[in-house]
Amino acid sequence: LGAVIRYARDVLHAEKTDCYATSFGAYLALSYAAKHGDPFRMIALRSPAVNMYEVLCSLMTETDRSQLAKGKDVLMGFDRKIAVSPAFLAELKAEDITAFDYSGIADSILSMHGEKDEVVPFAASSEFAERNGIDLISFPNADHRFSDPKLMTEAIQYVEAFFEG
Repeated sequence: LGAVIRYARDVLHAEKTDCYATSFGAYLALSYAAKHGDPFRMIALRSPAVNMYEVLCSLMTETDRSQLAKGKDVLMGFDRKIAVSPAFLAELKAEDITAFDYSGIADSILSMHGEKDEVVPFAASSEFAERNGIDLISFPNADHRFSDPKLMTEAIQYVEAFFEG
């Protein structure tokens, strides 16, 4: 993410950029902002995996757990799988982004989450948003991927309106 931000600044001469991130991407955007300062003008999050460690653990099979215990990587994910190593999992556990205070940038963050999210519990996102004063738009019938085209279109419209200010 840092390389993309530097490219936008150095090559494209963008003073500030907007960020639209989903799931693990949302985790990465929030982590970056907490560690390096917020480089974004606005941040829109959809189905943010604010509790990424717990999410991965909940998706693991017993075989995955066994492989990780032996020090081996496991492939996890849905459409695009990533190799999860024991070290990566330990890093996620140690870097709990919910422990950071985002209230100072809350006005520049919009979060959207489906109440029928089967991957990242709605409650985790809702509690995170409330604790940090972040606006949360709830989608009662949306799953993690916002697979209903009407709901995805509605989410995109919220993002566009948010970025347009």
